[in-house]
Amino acid sequence: TVSYGVNGLTLAGGIDALGGDDDSNIWGASVAWQATDALYVGAKYEVFDSDANSGYGEDGDAATNLYAGYTVGKNTFKGMVADVEKYGETIFHLGWDYQYRPDLKFFVEYYSEEETAAITAKHGGLGDECWDCSGGYAAVAGLRYDFGATTRDKQSGSAGSLPIDFNFYASVRVHGESVHPDKEVGPNAFDSYAGWRDAYSRIGFNAEHAFGDTTAYAKLELPLDIPNKAVQDPWNQDEDIRIGKLGLKGGFGDVAVGQMWMPYYNAIAYPVDMFSSYYSGFATYTTFRKGDTVAYYKPKWGGFSLGAAYT
Repeated sequence: TVSYGVNGLTLAGGIDALGGDDDSNIWGASVAWQATDALYVGAKYEVFDSDANSGYGEDGDAATNLYAGYTVGKNTFKGMVADVEKYGETIFHLGWDYQYRPDLKFFVEYYSEEETAAITAKHGGLGDECWDCSGGYAAVAGLRYDFGATTRDKQSGSAGSLPIDFNFYASVRVHGESVHPDKEVGPNAFDSYAGWRDAYSRIGFNAEHAFGDTTAYAKLELPLDIPNKAVQDPWNQDEDIRIGKLGLKGGFGDVAVGQMWMPYYNAIAYPVDMFSSYYSGFATYTTFRKGDTVAYYKPKWGGFSLGAAYT
């Protein structure tokens, strides 16, 4: 990905080279503008370049997002409309966040999709969708509570003390929801329901040690699916590690190896889909995080920044 930022305006473009039997690529571009301290707007366009001529990922399938957020005091109002061909189709997402204090936020959201993408059976995830239900809508209300502690451990060695900064943290994110599929018939169909859903709770730590102008770091972050009482991502319930990486950063940039957020998602998809609930992040074709990855971010130069990863 390549990004350019100036005066609150950020332009980004990139490619997610998926490969595979269909030699698939996702080309994407986004624009984000912090117009004032209160107003933020963004837009994104993605398109498949693929040998596939039918089904999901067909050549020419496209995803378009328009997003806006407006902050007044402790309140942030958000809205997104998206069209994602063969994955949700027309999507509407509205939200209100109330930042009660720095570590505690309350939120209310409404999410609807024309065809199935995010909506699943109660407490379900990937594989628990009803593809015959033709989408539906969900109304949610929940909270996010963050806590953490920073310590410095000085380990003695032949060269004297070796300071390592540790930051332990956790974030509890849950919401109640009322979910209504458009059709309650067909294979894997389910009735409308009310229940609890995890919104990507996590626990983890960061560790850093600086030597000269270079810093070595490590990060481990585990998902917590609180309603299901499991260490798993609430969507991809086979994922039990969100982030696990080792890296070096300095004047040369930032290089890391392990499982991490992908540069394409960070630059193209995330800036136009920033909600607080479980239903955040579905209006894109790309993958959020991948393991067995090497990633590099180049330092900003004249407003330009570069990110690349190989899996």
